[in-house]
Amino acid sequence: MVPSQIVRLDVLPLNVNGKLDRRALPDVTHIFDSEPPRPGLEQSVAAIFEELLRIRGLGRDDDFFRNGGNSLLAARLQVLLRERLGLALSAADLYAAPTVAALAGQRDDGPNAAAWATARAGLLLTEPIALLLPRPQRPDVLLTGASGFLGIYLLRDLLETAGRVTCLMRGYDLANARAVLTAQATSAGLLLDLDRVEIVLGDLAADNLGLQPAITKALADQIDLIVHCGAWVHHLYSYTTLRASNVDATASLLRLALAGQRRASFCLVSTEAVGQELAGAEEVPEAVLDPQAHPSQSASGYVLSKWVAEQLVAAAARDHGLTAVIARPGNITGDSSSGFSNFSNNHFWLFTKAGLQLSLVPDLPNGVEMTPVDQLSAAIAALALTAKPGLEVTNLGNPDELPWTTFIDQVAGQLGRHVSVVDSSAWQTALAAADPDNAQPVLHP
Repeated sequence: MVPSQIVRLDVLPLNVNGKLDRRALPDVTHIFDSEPPRPGLEQSVAAIFEELLRIRGLGRDDDFFRNGGNSLLAARLQVLLRERLGLALSAADLYAAPTVAALAGQRDDGPNAAAWATARAGLLLTEPIALLLPRPQRPDVLLTGASGFLGIYLLRDLLETAGRVTCLMRGYDLANARAVLTAQATSAGLLLDLDRVEIVLGDLAADNLGLQPAITKALADQIDLIVHCGAWVHHLYSYTTLRASNVDATASLLRLALAGQRRASFCLVSTEAVGQELAGAEEVPEAVLDPQAHPSQSASGYVLSKWVAEQLVAAAARDHGLTAVIARPGNITGDSSSGFSNFSNNHFWLFTKAGLQLSLVPDLPNGVEMTPVDQLSAAIAALALTAKPGLEVTNLGNPDELPWTTFIDQVAGQLGRHVSVVDSSAWQTALAAADPDNAQPVLHP
C-alpha cells in the first residue's frame, strides 16, 4: 500500500517502556484538494472522517479510502455515522460514494444511471470490420487475467488446443511478468508448456489497454480468439471506480477482435450475478436482455460493470457479426483434485474467515454455491474454442447449494470452533471492534 500522506520526524516519540508512543505522534493536516465541508451535516461527517483517519482539514470531495481508510475503519465509520448522526448506510453505500459530500447526501452521481447509459450506447467503432474467415484448428489465443486464480487454469486448458497463447499482463518487464505466471502455475501445481506462451505488457485500466498502436495492429492480425478473464474484482467498490478495468477494457478488446486481417471470436468471463439482478426478469436467463426493458438493479459496482460489459459484447455480436460467448461463473472455489484455492484474496473465503475469527457471522438469506475452479475452466475453454456464429450465454454456477448456516457450521466444526449467527447490525458492531488481524480489512486492498 502507498501511504496517503507522509510526515517527516527527526525522532519518533517513545513511551516509558521504550516503545512507540502513538498518542504523541503529531496530527496530520491535510492540504485541501477540494472546497471545505459545508456547515451542518457535511462538517459533522468530515469530523468523523478526521477522527478515524487521524488527519485534519479534509475537503468535501476527499475520499475516505484514498486518505488511509480500510475495511476495518469503514466498519467503524458505519457505526459512528449511525450512532452520532443517524445515518444508516450499508457497506455498498459507503464504498459507492466514500466522500464527505456524498455521504452527507449533497451529491448523487448516479452510478446506475451512468451504467445504463453506457449499456444502451453500445460499441462505437471507428475502423473497418475485419473479414470473417474460418478459424484454424489450433487457433492463436489472446488471454487476459492469466495470472489470476481462474486465469492460470484457463491458460492450461487453452494450451491443450491452441497453437499459441498470448497473455496480456502487467509487469515491470517481460521477465517479471513471466516469473509471475510461472509462480502462479507452480502454486496451483499446474504443468504448463510455457514455450507456447507469449507475453504482451499492458494494463486493462489504461487507454487502449496500455498498448502501442503497432502492437495493437500486430495482435489484431494474429489473434483468432480472445478470452477475456481479467477484471478488477471487488464487491464493495463503485461502478465508477471499476469502469476503466471492467468496461472500457472490454470495449478495447472487442475493437481488437473486430479489427485486423481476420475477425477473432470472443469469450467474456462474466458473473452469474448479472442475470440474477435484472429488472423484470423472473428467472436467471441465459441471454443478454434488452437494457431498456431489463436494466440491472444491482447495488454492486462490480456486477454493474459486468452487466455493461455483457451489453457491449451482445451489441458487437448483434451489430457487427462478432462470434461471442459469455460465460457466467458463480462462486469459484478450490481445485476438485488438489484443493488449491485463492484463500488469501477471495472475498468469500475472507468473509468466512472474518466470521470464524469473531465467532460471529451475519444471518444471510442466500445459500452457498461452490464451483471447482478446474471444472469451471474446462467448461469455459470448451465453450470458447467451439463457439458458433452469434452469441451464446451460459450460466456456469453450481445448481446445488448449501444453506449458509449449514456451511458455516460444517466449517466451524472441522476447526473445532463455535460460531453464533447474529443479525447484520450486531455483526457490523462486532466487526467495528475487531482486532486488526481480522481477515475483513484485507477485503480492501
